Amino acid sequence: MSNPFQLNFTLKQHTPIIHFQHEQEGATLRATEVKPKLDRFIMEKLTGKIAHEAAAEFKRRALLREGEDAKPEWKNWLVGKGKSEHVALEYRMRIEAHGVKFLSADGMPLFFGNTGPGNQKKYKLSMWDSGSVCIRTFNPTLKQQLENTMCKFFAQTNFGTRQSKGYGSFYPDKKSDIFHQIPFSMPSTKFSFTVSNGSIKEVFSQLELFYLSLRGGINRLNNAVHYSTTIINGQNKITAETGSRFYFKSLLFLYVSQHLKLQWEKKTIKEQYLNTTWSNFGRKIRTNENRDQISAASAFPPNQITDETRIYQSGLTKQQSDYSQTNNPVNYSQASGQKYIFKDLFGLSTSESWGSYGFTLNKKHSRQLINNCNPLADKDSSRINRFQSPLFFKILKEGNEFRVYLKINSIPSGYIGEWFSLLRGTNNSLCLPIYHLFDFNAFFQWIFDPVNFNCTNHVRSAMQNEEEFKVLKNIFEQLQKP
Repeated sequence: MSNPFQLNFTLKQHTPIIHFQHEQEGATLRATEVKPKLDRFIMEKLTGKIAHEAAAEFKRRALLREGEDAKPEWKNWLVGKGKSEHVALEYRMRIEAHGVKFLSADGMPLFFGNTGPGNQKKYKLSMWDSGSVCIRTFNPTLKQQLENTMCKFFAQTNFGTRQSKGYGSFYPDKKSDIFHQIPFSMPSTKFSFTVSNGSIKEVFSQLELFYLSLRGGINRLNNAVHYSTTIINGQNKITAETGSRFYFKSLLFLYVSQHLKLQWEKKTIKEQYLNTTWSNFGRKIRTNENRDQISAASAFPPNQITDETRIYQSGLTKQQSDYSQTNNPVNYSQASGQKYIFKDLFGLSTSESWGSYGFTLNKKHSRQLINNCNPLADKDSSRINRFQSPLFFKILKEGNEFRVYLKINSIPSGYIGEWFSLLRGTNNSLCLPIYHLFDFNAFFQWIFDPVNFNCTNHVRSAMQNEEEFKVLKNIFEQLQKP
């Protein structure tokens, strides 16, 4: 006979959870991580608020005795009936894991925690063979709420490190004998794709390619080295460069330039810090002896002008020239006006390497003043140092297939439109705001329309035998199906 005060179900693990406490007993999914998130999820859904605002609103309405907003039944859901300073729901949760195994996180896509010299052994991947959840509450209405919420909660929540990128995915097992206590439902989203017959690492490799194609684009270099000779101050300089094995222009760039008709931030940065425009830009040539920017107007003898040099003289970089040779060219001479930051809508990157140009670009949240932009002090409580990507990936395994679901979370109003100083060293002469009118749903609807974006036309034919192209073509064909 089932216990009327308990909710029991089997929890299936679909992707590894990343743990830095792997040496401790029970280093897997813990009730101490799940319960606060579940409490918050319920409060947010019932109040329409987020985070701390949801907890405060839930408590306020629970303690109201009358009025349209009053929810006196919620009072009995709260620990201490609302008298506790900490707002939490009155139930106990126990998670039991069986057959926990730890794997190295070395080389896993979309995970960077173990790449530093001191972090090689800091993180590991945890997987269990099976797990069960037991929830006890003496409040029947709260138990009913938990039953109705559970699948939705796990569909929209991952755990551990890098959870927004699909790590730490768990979901109630629909094959469990006791599953009848929870209504089973798949995650609700307009956007999903399948990875067939792949390992966990392969799933994350494909997801990484997809994510890079959206935000910053992909440039995979080959092992071949191209040598060219230039004349600088009467001296021959030998330049060694690697070409692109696979190049995929950012779809965010495509949307910004073709649909929004605004200037891409990379162009703005180059204009500011490399003292150049597209019409006269010659990409810096990398040599062992000097890293000066060399214009295509340098004194090249005619017999030493290579195909690469002709590309520089055309006013485009090699990557831009490659892209413009496809059937989907981009107009680089966009209208002037306010410039914006776009890539950080996908998550704030406070440090960005411009390795081929010999500098690192740092971003600091700033206060925009008239004709001036001052970075906020490190100790300023209002300073934004981190912003997680609003794109959330849920990965579920069924048989030999993995289904990848994409959910778009809202961007906090306190981030949109905020100004950031883009510093090259101590030079903070460039200050740009986060674009304030961006709509992720509109972005995805635009790029998933084959009229606007076609993967075959987007990539040079010479690169379409590469595995990256085959993966992306398969993903976008699934996402573009009516």
